[in-house]
Amino acid sequence: MKKRLILVVVVLFLLVYSVSAVTFNPASTKIDDIVPGKEHKFIVTAVSSKTVPEEIKLNFDFFSTYMKEYITMKPQEFTLYPGETQNIEIAMKLPSSISPQPHTVVIVQETDLSSAFEINFEIEGERKYDLRLSDVSIPDIQKDDSLFLDSKLTNFGNVIVYAFPNVEILKKDESLIGKINYQSKVQILPGQEYPITLQFFENMVPGFYKANVVFDYEGRTTNTIEKEFQVFEEDPNRRELIQGEILTLEVELNQGDVETVTYQIVKDGLIVHTESQRGGDIEVSTAHFEPGIYQIILDINEETEPVQQTFSMRVRKKNTFLQSWLLIISIFILLLLITVAISKIPFKEIIELNKRIKELNRNIKKKEKKLHHIADSAHKVADHVHKRRKQ
Repeated sequence: MKKRLILVVVVLFLLVYSVSAVTFNPASTKIDDIVPGKEHKFIVTAVSSKTVPEEIKLNFDFFSTYMKEYITMKPQEFTLYPGETQNIEIAMKLPSSISPQPHTVVIVQETDLSSAFEINFEIEGERKYDLRLSDVSIPDIQKDDSLFLDSKLTNFGNVIVYAFPNVEILKKDESLIGKINYQSKVQILPGQEYPITLQFFENMVPGFYKANVVFDYEGRTTNTIEKEFQVFEEDPNRRELIQGEILTLEVELNQGDVETVTYQIVKDGLIVHTESQRGGDIEVSTAHFEPGIYQIILDINEETEPVQQTFSMRVRKKNTFLQSWLLIISIFILLLLITVAISKIPFKEIIELNKRIKELNRNIKKKEKKLHHIADSAHKVADHVHKRRKQ
């Protein structure tokens, strides 16, 4: 199944690259005499090979957006007609704080990501690599749930780094049950804190576990953080909520009216929230709850006797890093499919058909004029005959 999926993705990429209708010359520009604070200008030419006009909008790719405020393109948006070219003036003025390392800036055509050109330069200076894993949070989960690890990376160095997770999930006896080692990289700029959520896809039986979390970057590794967590038996009555949603506690009565209801919300053995109210159902906002599993204890004081109810709740993090990437990937694939679909439209045939329709319209108009002329002549003859009869 995985091989088929990879094959489909590769085919999509090949199709999109094969229908690229805009090329840039030069495709790659190297600036050797780069000086921060000094403006550098050069020309890149866009060339069209399409048979119809195309709206061009240039932008920075995901890993080049840090250069957005230092590079201008004139024009950045324009219409490129079939067979025509458009010169684009690139002006670049770097700050003195630019990181001392090689840089590759990729500029893409927004509606056709395969059409791109790049700018290469290198800043001299001493390079300091210091990426640290500053925080890891792992909630307890129930059997058959997905495990999410929230972590935070901080770049204390002076260069941009690209990091990959390398996480081991182990049982209490230190036996390895799986790893998290995505191949997609994350970019961390100097001085930047970067939160990232990782997902472990394998199911785990109830028990105690730990995770050894570390990131690889630029041939180096961050510090390692070890975190323990627990997998519980499945609770069929558990509530599933996203941070910010409202938890509604429905009070079930045995008999009589409720005088007071006291509820406690417990996480890892600690009470994180408690409150009492007179009768009725209870609503609690989860906006300030950390992701994880909670136990809810209801103490209902009825007229006749007190009643206690318990159930569990899991709060999931809102807008996780993984969800954002899935959205980006989905949009990207959609753009690929749209590009492929547009490329298959027979534009030449449409243009030829349009010419034929125009020619037919002209012929019809000519024939209409002839018919009007014949009709006028017939009308004049009829008038003449009518006048002769009267005489």
